[in-house]
Amino acid sequence: MGKGPAIPMPRGGTAFWALAALIVAAFLLGGSARDDVLGLAILRPVAAICLGIGLFLMTGEAARRYRWPLAALGAVVLLTLIHLIPLPPSMWMALPGRELAAEAARAGGIEQPWRPIALVPWRGWNALFALMIPAAAMLLAIRCDAQQHRRLAVLVLIMVAVSIVIGAVQVAGGYREILYIYRISSLDVPTGLYANRNHFAVMLCCALPLLVLTAAPEGDSSRSGSLKMWLAGVAGAVGLLLLLLSGSRQGLLLAVVAIGATPLLYRRGGRHEISQRRRRLLMLGVVALALMLLIAFAIYFARAEAIERLIATDESEELRFNAWGPIFDLVRHYLPVGSGVGSFVEVFYAGEPRELLKPSYLNHAHNDWLEWLLETGVPGLLLALAAIAGWVVRSFQLLRMPRGGERGVGLAIAGAVIILLLGLASIVDYPVRVPSVACLLAIAAVWMAAPSGRKGSGAA
Repeated sequence: MGKGPAIPMPRGGTAFWALAALIVAAFLLGGSARDDVLGLAILRPVAAICLGIGLFLMTGEAARRYRWPLAALGAVVLLTLIHLIPLPPSMWMALPGRELAAEAARAGGIEQPWRPIALVPWRGWNALFALMIPAAAMLLAIRCDAQQHRRLAVLVLIMVAVSIVIGAVQVAGGYREILYIYRISSLDVPTGLYANRNHFAVMLCCALPLLVLTAAPEGDSSRSGSLKMWLAGVAGAVGLLLLLLSGSRQGLLLAVVAIGATPLLYRRGGRHEISQRRRRLLMLGVVALALMLLIAFAIYFARAEAIERLIATDESEELRFNAWGPIFDLVRHYLPVGSGVGSFVEVFYAGEPRELLKPSYLNHAHNDWLEWLLETGVPGLLLALAAIAGWVVRSFQLLRMPRGGERGVGLAIAGAVIILLLGLASIVDYPVRVPSVACLLAIAAVWMAAPSGRKGSGAA
């Protein structure tokens, strides 16, 4: 190598190690979507430092090459900031849905103050601080090269493996409360590093395309490659078993989508047709092995309660689905600007129908698309539609690219699959509000948006 790359290499190394530290911190400390988790007191300062590093390392060329994911991130941050800008009373009171707050000021005998769009400003600020984690992950990921991104994919798998081990310990230990990391958790089911069984299941599903891509043999006669593939199959089977024991129905549906999408990682072979055929056979063997292990373990351990959780609907789930209608009514009430970023809890309590009043409560809409629409109104809707359109266009571009011997396009497609899984999960849940999931989403967006699969082309 000449002297030219000597300067950028340390910067690339700095970005990689900073992002690696952020990923580890996000998995270990950011497994809950609640805003009162003690781990955030450590995780968010770490994210702030990483964000500063990412901004310092960013270049104009890198920003141009990854302008679309950066534009999406910037639009979300800008919209959140706009919702936190205080408005004069006359302008604020003209916004739809502000009657109750205005009447409260009049009842208290105080002059109408300047207030932001966000009806619950402190939650809006909390949402802004939460964006530091995916923002830092995206900026640092942009400054990593292709080889470093493959290592990052392996690191994500290692952290998922840690979560799987903890979930297995929870099962073996009889689901004792001491085995759970978070005080408010889905007890009596494996959750690993997460507080919620559905978020644990979603992360297991997101790991499947990375597992297949990372463990695939690269040569015609690579014994180590074949061994990696079978080890990956066993690891995937254990993960799917824990997913079954978690009783997460959305997790099982997402697992079907993830497994069905894995052949896309290797569509259109090129130089190693025999190896390609062997890979497909191995993948089929892995899927068959996973299904057999799932069935065998489920029958052997007679986990009737896990099966019942997949079929039955409890009171809290009924509340979530029944709440969608009233939430949609609130959406129309607060159009066009929305109730403000982070305001769902208080806004829903204020407009909750009497028939939904129960001991259980909603901390989120359990439909993040609907909650986003309620809080951000028409601007948020336009951003969501633009993001979906961008994902569709880029996915078709990636599917038309030849795979050859490069893994860059494969990693980009894995990123697209991860974003798809999280988008589908957000229809009935709120996985992206979990810091570790938000971190992975930002990295997956960089993988997907990588300009090409050529070496040295950046992220992938």
